[in-house]
Amino acid sequence: MPSTRPDRPAMLAAVAATTVLVLAGCSLDPAPAGPAATGAASGTRVAPEAARGIAALLDRRAAAVRRGDAAAYGRGVGGSRARQDRWFDNVVQLPASTVGFSLEPASLVRDGDGWWGTVRVELRLRGYDAMPVVTRDRYRFVRDGRRFRVTSMTDAAWERRNRVQPQPWDLERVVVRERAGVLGMFDAGSADRADELVSAVADAVATIGPRLPIAWDGRVVVYALSDPAFVSGLEGVPGGDPLAVDGLAFPVVAGPDGAGASEVASTRVVLNPRILSVPEASRDRLLRHELVHVALGERDDRIPVWLSEGLAEYLSVQTLPTSERLVPAEALTAARRGLSALPDGETFNGPASQANYGVAWWVCEAVAETWGEQMLWTLVEELDGVADPVRRLEQLLGVDEQRLLDDAARMMLATYS
Repeated sequence: MPSTRPDRPAMLAAVAATTVLVLAGCSLDPAPAGPAATGAASGTRVAPEAARGIAALLDRRAAAVRRGDAAAYGRGVGGSRARQDRWFDNVVQLPASTVGFSLEPASLVRDGDGWWGTVRVELRLRGYDAMPVVTRDRYRFVRDGRRFRVTSMTDAAWERRNRVQPQPWDLERVVVRERAGVLGMFDAGSADRADELVSAVADAVATIGPRLPIAWDGRVVVYALSDPAFVSGLEGVPGGDPLAVDGLAFPVVAGPDGAGASEVASTRVVLNPRILSVPEASRDRLLRHELVHVALGERDDRIPVWLSEGLAEYLSVQTLPTSERLVPAEALTAARRGLSALPDGETFNGPASQANYGVAWWVCEAVAETWGEQMLWTLVEELDGVADPVRRLEQLLGVDEQRLLDDAARMMLATYS
């Protein structure tokens, strides 16, 4: 991606310093009760005792997962075991303080020798989630004597209709590593880099944390997977292509419907598979950028995009020598032509995204140079959710938008002469 070093000719950077986006929260669409929700309109409704038996099975299943009891879990598994056993092996690695399954009785329908039903799954990562995260999926059950077993944890058509976003532990075998408040998720292709990357994230937290005058516990969940399946399935990515970005900080909402539907349980980070093979300096800058978004939490989506992305870029480079602070060449071109408006949030990640990231960063540089770095945090506070952020910005700084843009362009061009 075209970038330029200060006082050096334009060159290609190994990794874009500005391809980090914030993902809009994804949640499941509440599914209506009954056959329409299950995808089995021809199924027949079942007796209440079947629902009670299945509910008891799900209680036993949750208890087995919480205890890490593979034998007890296996007694509730029927049919092909591979997928369900893999899921168990994955989840018992997680520091889960809450694991629960509950049947939505009205969704249960008979289908041949089995039953399909919608199950609410509760999972809370201890130390990382503020509350349990509730998701919904469709399971198939069969009766085995007096008890029931789960024969399937998935229904692809139902999941597509309900926009279910599987987690890495649902998709493939994962390896979990935890160190110093960093929970890392890896797969077969990235497991050999697990300890290295978790340490890099912990170092980034230690570097960026003291520069943040806001409450943040420094704890973060990071997915670093070689398989692009999880990244490819993300919805609502600014720019539209999850694989075109190097990293995403995304909020995880507490539930698909009802209580907690709009509450954020945590903000997690997913890294593009290619980040595993880039130079350490570029990787670490990306990690610092992402951690700023994590620390901002819900406020990250309420302040202007130019401020959230510019602040993340500004802070990500403060520990680097000036000669190593890459800027997109497109931003320099825009500065030479003259800047006329702050980057617009609706088009920030469109065709001019490279210029927008660089301009947003250097607007923050201009603010810090003239009013001090603390003014950036004042802007975070004061522009949070305001109807007219440009007007409020001008009131706080005492200069108009054009003056700020002119200063940013002048500073950028002077640095990268």
